[in-house]
Amino acid sequence: MMVGVSGVLILADGFGIQNPGHTGTGLSFTPDETELEVTIINHTLAYIRNVGNVDAHNVTCMMGFRGIIVWGPPDGIYVSDVIRVNESVAAHYKHEGFMLGVGPLLLMVTAWADNAPEVREWKVVGFLIGYLVVFLDNMMLWQHL
Repeated sequence: MMVGVSGVLILADGFGIQNPGHTGTGLSFTPDETELEVTIINHTLAYIRNVGNVDAHNVTCMMGFRGIIVWGPPDGIYVSDVIRVNESVAAHYKHEGFMLGVGPLLLMVTAWADNAPEVREWKVVGFLIGYLVVFLDNMMLWQHL
């Protein structure tokens, strides 16, 4: 005896019913949502800019070193109450202490707000050979002397 089940799955966008929190592409949004942008300047400084259309509230930024094998200072956290439209804030990573690793040294910066999704940026800022750290931004300064 054979038993079969057949069915049809209908994927529709609400059959003309408008949902203000749905774009029709599967992505949801809120009208007061904004967007952040991260720009890494060197191994201690990054700018978080509000490139959206509304103010970003309760902005949090985490900065830390990453690499193949990296043991070193903990991630730094920067918090800002509000970043207005088209304005930037500077986030400084105050790292100190012993660092150990091998290979390229990355600075990873992650920022988000109550009304903005998480954005992440990374940049190679140096090189590790054991406990010897060579920061590339210091090398760039030497080229201009």
